[in-house]
Amino acid sequence: MSALPRSEMETVVRGFDSDRGALLRRFEGTNSPHRETRMRAYYESVLANLDGLAFDSMSIEAKADWVLLRNLVRRELHQIDTARKGREQALVFAPFARTIWDLTQSRHDMTRPGARAAATTLGELKLQIDAAAKSLEVQLAARRDPATADEKSAARRASLLLGELRGQLGEWYRFYDGYDPLFSWWNAEPFRAADSALDGYMKAIRERIMGITAENPH
Repeated sequence: MSALPRSEMETVVRGFDSDRGALLRRFEGTNSPHRETRMRAYYESVLANLDGLAFDSMSIEAKADWVLLRNLVRRELHQIDTARKGREQALVFAPFARTIWDLTQSRHDMTRPGARAAATTLGELKLQIDAAAKSLEVQLAARRDPATADEKSAARRASLLLGELRGQLGEWYRFYDGYDPLFSWWNAEPFRAADSALDGYMKAIRERIMGITAENPH
């Protein structure tokens, strides 16, 4: 490996900032497995590239930049692992999440949905949400003790995830609504039904497990 000029780490850092920013903008507002896979692959490639640089030949300033960038990337990978664990716990309440993540990913990939197929997906999503809500109701009806601190913590993570999912679903729908009249005709009612079901399910978790109501918002 050849020695690096003094300014080369500056180029590496600028490239990292640009590439990372573009990826974060693409996956803005989502904590999906799609985002995790893409960001993890990027960060791991950055570490591999750093390991391939001639560290011993760098100036003191470049070495400092190398260490700072490596530590930043390692922290980002750790945060991805932490987010994944929290997401997996929340998914107990949201087995339908992948359906919304897949719709979001298709929009990011600029894959135009078929109007009737999208309506079918929304209808199936609504049924999945209803099934999750019914399962929760059955579980709550069968117990007498109030929710434990751990259960409330899991419910809080689930509530945050559900809010995120609802936002993503709305963004997906609004991206095509109006632009494609056929899409709007087929999907206006299925979207409204799925969105309403998701909102109701989220409120049930907050009220029945977390104890958050209009009268007791904290």
